[in-house]
Amino acid sequence: MRLPSLILLRKELLEMLRAPAYWALWLVLSPLVGYSFLQAAELYAGASQSAALYPDMARSLSPLDGVLVPTLGAYYIALTFLFPFLAIRSLGAEKQSGSIKLLLQLPMRSS
Repeated sequence: MRLPSLILLRKELLEMLRAPAYWALWLVLSPLVGYSFLQAAELYAGASQSAALYPDMARSLSPLDGVLVPTLGAYYIALTFLFPFLAIRSLGAEKQSGSIKLLLQLPMRSS
């Protein structure tokens, strides 16, 4: 049962890596995440400067919340809007070639 799952996973990953939409996703995503990181670091630096004057505010500052969360938020937003294009392309190619009928007959759980 495990071997067909691994074979299918390998097939899907290879198809995704060959897709131009996958590389377009990374082409769009890279500058977006870079810009998000720069903005988050700049805002966190500004908040840190004002926290030097107010010690109570300094206790609530966290680099995780100030830099990492907004940067990963850019990944979340981009993948939410752009990743379906990869899935649509993959399902469309399977339907067009007729192999989706065979894939749906495999003895695997829906999860």
